[in-house]
Amino acid sequence: MGSKSVILVLALMLCSANPVTSQVAKNYTTETPFPIQDLLGKQIVTDVRDAFKNGSQFTTIHDTSMRPGVPGSVVWKPKPNIVPVGLAPAAGKWSLNLTDARPKHLSLNLYQSEDAVFGYGNLTDNGTIEQLTAGGTVMGDRLAMYIIPVSSQNPYRMWLTLRPGSMEGGYILSSPGVLQYGSAIGIKVGTSS
Repeated sequence: MGSKSVILVLALMLCSANPVTSQVAKNYTTETPFPIQDLLGKQIVTDVRDAFKNGSQFTTIHDTSMRPGVPGSVVWKPKPNIVPVGLAPAAGKWSLNLTDARPKHLSLNLYQSEDAVFGYGNLTDNGTIEQLTAGGTVMGDRLAMYIIPVSSQNPYRMWLTLRPGSMEGGYILSSPGVLQYGSAIGIKVGTSS
């Protein structure tokens, strides 16, 4: 057994010491040598300056935050006099008709503190009156609001557009395993008490 091991080791050494020269790859590429001698001092600065158009890549146009060289027709510029939108008033007593699989009526008493909207009311569905709570947020003339019946805890997620004296939009009724879409339209019937 010792002689077989010695022969195997010698064969391995012989193969690794003598590279195979009889087989040369037919398709090969050679890389162009990197010109180290050309990358000295002023030549580097000149090459970088030319590549970045004399440093213009490092300046930014103030009103577009873009670098020069971008064609002007594709650059979006914000309108200079954008005025923030105020908050639409949502506080008051509201009467809304909800339409999905069957019509429902919603009476809400809403209060507003800045962009926060909250309140309570009643939902009339097929002759049954259910108490509910409401909460949401106003952003501009849009109201995103949750209506949650006290007994069922199946929320109505509403998105409404507020107008003076009215609101309209849509909602999703969420219950276990069911999402039901509907529309809502309502009018303001008084002030919050």
